[in-house]
Amino acid sequence: HTKQVKEGDVLTAIAEEKTRTNKIGIYEVSVKNQKEELVALFKGIVYRTSKEWEV
Repeated sequence: HTKQVKEGDVLTAIAEEKTRTNKIGIYEVSVKNQKEELVALFKGIVYRTSKEWEV
């Protein structure tokens, strides 16, 4: 977290795919409040397979 979130804040998360190959994906998710202030940032790496997700 980069900034405190308070009760009543409206949060918006935006995910961006930075890079994707057949096996690896790199993603960045930013979370902003109603004032467009960055309150959280997530960066992640995923390993991709051909297996389908079950929901």
